[in-house]
Amino acid sequence: VNPSDAEQKNSHQFHLRTKPIAVFDSDRDSIESLSHAIGKKGYKIHLWDEKSEPLVFLGEIRPCAVVTEIELGGITGFDLCREIKADPHLASVPVIFVSEKSGVPERAEGIRAGSDAFLPKPVNSDAIQETLQNFESANQEVPARILAMEDDGMQNALLKNILEGAGFIFDSCTEP
Repeated sequence: VNPSDAEQKNSHQFHLRTKPIAVFDSDRDSIESLSHAIGKKGYKIHLWDEKSEPLVFLGEIRPCAVVTEIELGGITGFDLCREIKADPHLASVPVIFVSEKSGVPERAEGIRAGSDAFLPKPVNSDAIQETLQNFESANQEVPARILAMEDDGMQNALLKNILEGAGFIFDSCTEP
């Protein structure tokens, strides 16, 4: 049985929507819970190997978010967060702390380090999904509007076709 065109299109869109999430945690139960909570929402978990340099790892996968525990091998999640926020290529990536240590001192240190969210363990599926959705919604780009002043109708049509195809909102006028 061949899938319908609509099913193929939807399947293809799902793969395009898969977004990488970098996870810095060695707790297998937490990773499994996180994987279950966000995997079905179009996210793909990339687990950090403690042997690799964290910023190199992040540069390779280009995540849409980082989820980290406080205690990591050789580095703390706070230090990692500071490094991410200091890197111009990664500074805009949201950093979410997920930890059993979720008291006021840990949350305050997370804020000082530049974290974007702090969730307690065990991971609540709804909370992590909502947190990621909030970051995704906040990062939705609004298309730029372009006003072209062109009195040649053919040129105007060509500009409109090219710019709208690239995702811009196109307006035109023939007089200033």
